[in-house]
Amino acid sequence: MGFSGGGSNILKPHTHDSNILQDGGNLDFKNITQSDMSAGSTTYSNGSHLQELVKPAVPAGEVLTFETAATAPSWVVPGVNHDRLEQLAHYEAAGSESSAVLSFTQIDLDDYASLYLSFSGVVVGALDLELLIGSVTTGYRYVYDQSDLGVFTNVASSGQTEIKLCDSAILPVGSWFNGHVWIYPFETNEGTDCYACQYQVHGMDQGNSNGGGFTGSGGFPITSVTVQTSTSNWYEHTRFNLMGLRRS
Repeated sequence: MGFSGGGSNILKPHTHDSNILQDGGNLDFKNITQSDMSAGSTTYSNGSHLQELVKPAVPAGEVLTFETAATAPSWVVPGVNHDRLEQLAHYEAAGSESSAVLSFTQIDLDDYASLYLSFSGVVVGALDLELLIGSVTTGYRYVYDQSDLGVFTNVASSGQTEIKLCDSAILPVGSWFNGHVWIYPFETNEGTDCYACQYQVHGMDQGNSNGGGFTGSGGFPITSVTVQTSTSNWYEHTRFNLMGLRRS
């Protein structure tokens, strides 16, 4: 039925269909038609009426989604409760340095199934490449440490002050290196929170090092992962990138 009311002041039912005579024409949504909604809101139907979905109070990259068994859409931070790799921290050396602290918002064992650290650069002088997890500076354990000749040392060595990713025989003066570390959280039989590591480091001239180790206890949850050297430095623009795999 059209707008025409036969002289009446009563607005007749209409659909705003421009194909129907005297139906009011199409609604212009481009900064013309008004509504009683907050800025940034979107609308959805509950089956009988239009509803307002207000934008996040402080937008932080939320996406519009429909959760399982939900009856209405909602705003959620992407990646929460879904398996995905997220960048936690990135570090690039501004000069010749011996330590890279990758800091991030506090996380614990309930948040991430594993952490993945990758890095590449050039060393100034022969050095041991070492890893610290959070605030833990004692109680690390080496599963093993492999030299460039394939000789295993430090088998089941306990009470260490860091996890040694490789030794100076693998990274001589001026050597290019790259590598990665998988860090897995787990709980011991005694209920202690720990992180196990699997890692591999490649030196330009000297084979590779691989192995594993874990922290003894303490320092959880964590807010940082640190890569450091025993002696000497790495060159400017050496890069470190830390990713986290959220638990589903």
